[in-house]
Formats: sequence, structure tokens, C-alpha cells
Amino acid sequence: GAGIRFGTVMNSARHRTAHMTDARIRALTLSFEALADPEHAVFHKAYHKSAMTFLGLRVPDLRRLVKEHIPMRPKLGRAEAFDLAAQLWDLKTHEHRQAALILLARVAKDLTLADLPTIKRMTRDVDGWALLDTLAVHFLGTGAVHHGDAMLDKVRPWSKHSYLWTRRTSVLIHLGWTRAKLELRPQAWSTFDELLEERSFFIRKAIGWTLREACKLEPEKVRDFLIAHANRVSGLTRREGSRNLPEPMRLQVLDHC
Repeated sequence: GAGIRFGTVMNSARHRTAHMTDARIRALTLSFEALADPEHAVFHKAYHKSAMTFLGLRVPDLRRLVKEHIPMRPKLGRAEAFDLAAQLWDLKTHEHRQAALILLARVAKDLTLADLPTIKRMTRDVDGWALLDTLAVHFLGTGAVHHGDAMLDKVRPWSKHSYLWTRRTSVLIHLGWTRAKLELRPQAWSTFDELLEERSFFIRKAIGWTLREACKLEPEKVRDFLIAHANRVSGLTRREGSRNLPEPMRLQVLDHC
């Protein structure tokens, strides 16, 4: 199947558009550059603590332009979506990569187990939480709902990866389940358990975020998990994870700090 390519950085808009094979992406890039805001780009880059190039587009404008130049209907086929996303990803600006992930999210239900190596490579190629979270939750998480344990089992070992964003993906894939109003699978709980003592803010926050969403469907399991691991859970994970618990349960968790 189609995959994401990782090409050479193109240093100018002229070089970028010259190397694009699809007229829709050329037009999208010109629209991006027409709305580029250098001042906001500096702010955005600092906010995301990223080394990537930012054009300074606001997210609503970015999403609007993607829909205008690559409409939702007729629906893109899986191969076409992957090919367009590959071209966008290789342009190596934050906005082009966000656009790539928007297109991939449209075909998330068509994701296959054979695509996981490509996605894993993408997690190593992102540079910050914003792109990673879109990839992990809206693309991979949605695909996991349709493949179930077969996909979760494949992603489960990513928690041991040396790269931070790949490990964060192993947590956030489970947000696909909570957002689909499904109870967390055993792979989620074992992943959280394994990563509880991570010192990274982004891992601790991801576990807390996922537990917070799980509270809506299975608050007793979240409470029991936080209490059972009270001596290993960071304050950040505990605060985030218990936020949506009914007050009596939240106080039970806090009593075990």
C-alpha cells in the first residue's frame, strides 16, 4: 500500500511548489502562504517548543483551506489520501504536516495492520505534541477501534521505544476507545502501569488525559487503578486522571496520596 515518504527539506516556496505532483497541493500551499503570519509563526513555534518551520496559520483557517482545496466529497480513496499526505508530509512545515494528518484522519477506518510500520516511522519524525496527538488519537486511535485487539497488540510494545513520541502514542491510541464510548482494553491498563514512573511530562500527562476520559464510562476502574498504584503515580497523572471522577471517588483517590 501507499506509505509516507520522508524526503529532503525544500528550502523555499518556489522549490516546494515545483516538486509537487498534485495541483491541489500546489494551490493549497499558495493559500497557506497567502495567509502566513510571521509574527504568529514565532509565537506558535515557541508555544510548541518545536524546531520545525511554522507559517503562522490559525487552525480554523488551516482546516478551512484543506477542505476548500481537497474537499470531503467525493471521499478520497485510501491510496489517494496516503499519496497526498506523503507529498504534504515531505514539505516539512508544521501546517503541511497538519494538513497531511487531516487527510489521513479521513481514511482512518481504512487503516490496516500493514500500515503500522509507516505510522511508527511518523511518530519518530514528528517534533512536538500537536502533530503527535493528531496522529495518535484521530488517525491511529480511530483505526484501532475498527481493528480491536489485533492492532492494540501490535502497538503495545511501542511503550518500550527509546523515542518519547512513540511511547506517547502507545498511551494515546487508547483515547480512540474512550472517545468511541468503549471500555479500555487490558493493553491500556498494562501500558499505563509500565509507564507510570516515566519522568516525562508528556507521558504523565497522556496517561492522566486517557484516564480522565475513561472516568466517563468506567470510573470505578480508574479509581481502583489510581489507588492501587498510589505510590507510583505522579501528581500530574493523579490530578488529571481523577478530574472526571464523581467527588466521593476523587476524594478516595486523594486520601491515598
